[in-house]
Amino acid sequence: DVSMRRVGLNPTPTVKVRTEKAEFAVCPVCAEHFFVFAFWLCGGAPLWRENMRNKNVIMLVKLGLLTALSMVLALVPIPIFPAAPFLKLDFADVPILIASFMFGPWAGVAVTAVVSLLQGLLIEAASGWVGITMHFFATSLLALTAGCCYRRFHTRRGAVKALIAGSASMIGAMILLNAVLSPVYVMMFMNVTDYAEARHIYMKEFFVWSMLFNPIKAVSVSLITFVVYKAVGRVLGLIKM
Repeated sequence: DVSMRRVGLNPTPTVKVRTEKAEFAVCPVCAEHFFVFAFWLCGGAPLWRENMRNKNVIMLVKLGLLTALSMVLALVPIPIFPAAPFLKLDFADVPILIASFMFGPWAGVAVTAVVSLLQGLLIEAASGWVGITMHFFATSLLALTAGCCYRRFHTRRGAVKALIAGSASMIGAMILLNAVLSPVYVMMFMNVTDYAEARHIYMKEFFVWSMLFNPIKAVSVSLITFVVYKAVGRVLGLIKM
């Protein structure tokens, strides 16, 4: 450079280039998806299906146990009104509510369908299709409403709100069902052939007792469910296959 300045020439500028090591950032979510996909390609799909199959089997076993418990409780009915001996209090709906809380509202409805059919055929066969229908719709509304509310508010306070909502829906449904189907009971057991006459007898002699019975049953079942739900859930949680 000095020699070039002496002869009057401008020196060629020197450019220094600074190179940096390239860095690549990996998205954790993308990496997770990549490894899941690789696991799937390497034979993970059969293992995943087997795992899901085992979970379904375990759930069915637990629902079967709750169904059996409900049937056992249905064997111990308690008449509470001498003037209406056909109104019997039992706690068969407690395991159904527990099933709805543990496995979702539709699981509770499924258990209700099985229990209603078995109870109507094996325990209270005299009530016929009327008893099966009333039991299914009333308890299904209780389990479905309570299960949906508890799924949305999965806390102890949410359980209280769910049981209150379920009880209210059950009581409301039973008012309508009793007004329509209870006269059929009267026709079956009191040798009445006219529906209008049977309805008059029901409204005169049994309507008040029905209105008292439904809140008593709903509140009793809800209180017991609230007390034993966690304990039963812990016991069922021990079942593994």
